[in-house]
Amino acid sequence: MLAALIYFGIDTLALVILIFTIGFEFSFLLEIGFHCWIIYYLSKGVIIWNQLRKNDKDLIENSTEKKLEKTILSEKKKFHEYFFK
Repeated sequence: MLAALIYFGIDTLALVILIFTIGFEFSFLLEIGFHCWIIYYLSKGVIIWNQLRKNDKDLIENSTEKKLEKTILSEKKKFHEYFFK
């Protein structure tokens, strides 16, 4: 999505340059509106994607597998301390 936002931003910049070089026509209003609409939704998608990615990292760090792994390691440590003093 980020790549799509970048490429569409470049396309919008090219549209603006085209408008300034050949002059504004009424038909460009539809294209400008379309570009603004797509950039808005692509931006929202990138923002939400980053939030979900951050939440996934938090979920992985706090997952039950990590807790189970810590418990197993602590039990192994207790076992070695008890039997190999």
